[in-house]
Amino acid sequence: MTMQALPTACAVRLEAADAEDALRRIAALAVEAGHAEPTFPDALVRRELAYPTGLPTAVAVAIPHADPTHVREAGFAVATLARPVSFGVMGTADDRIDVDVVVALLVTEAHAQVEVLTTLVDIVQRDGWETTLRAAETPERLAAAFDALLDA
Repeated sequence: MTMQALPTACAVRLEAADAEDALRRIAALAVEAGHAEPTFPDALVRRELAYPTGLPTAVAVAIPHADPTHVREAGFAVATLARPVSFGVMGTADDRIDVDVVVALLVTEAHAQVEVLTTLVDIVQRDGWETTLRAAETPERLAAAFDALLDA
């Protein structure tokens, strides 16, 4: 899965009550855009419950995904949140972190997940990575800002 010019479904200052609500809203964007199957929202939530994806970087981010069988077209669903919501921390059983940005992976091949996740973790560890994302005032500008991060 190459990461340039991938379809991206975006939401700016997404209102979400909690992590599940955020995931369902982001997944719905991917389904509406034709990038994911109608089963994607439930699969994304189920996987997040089993394998939390919150990363305690300088600006906390969650990077959830679901099995490729629920994805039609490789890409991302990206949202900046209106208010942080609590996600489980990746690799832990009980730790929680308040997340400001969610980047859902839309992978069509199981082996691509590790490569894409590694690249995204590298990006979110950079100073100021979220600045252009937070400045975006429309989904289109958020998509462009995210694409620019992938290209950098």
